[in-house]
Amino acid sequence: MREVWIHLLSAVVGSRNDWFLSMGKLLDQFLHDRQKNFPLISK
Repeated sequence: MREVWIHLLSAVVGSRNDWFLSMGKLLDQFLHDRQKNFPLISK
């Protein structure tokens, strides 16, 4: 039974990781676009 829990946990953590990665990419893109659109705001 323990292997099942470990498998489920790793699956959840893996998908979470993917989600964080895609969110990070979106955020990066957003900030990059902001720098282009508002050069005065960015430092």
